[in-house]
Amino acid sequence: MNFETPLKNFEKPLKQQRHVTYKRREARILRPIEDTLMEELGYTYSDLVNKGIRNLWSQRQNEKALAL
Repeated sequence: MNFETPLKNFEKPLKQQRHVTYKRREARILRPIEDTLMEELGYTYSDLVNKGIRNLWSQRQNEKALAL
């Protein structure tokens, strides 16, 4: 009898939600910027975060490619 179970059966699924907490100073600066960007671009907060992450990732990959 084999009691070994593949590790993937114990991996937790990725959560689809994440909580953001700002420092007091950051909130006063970032919230109006976020609100303006969401209004002007027609994005939800999630859209804005996703776009920002993808842009930063793309920028870093381009910098790495240029460094080679």
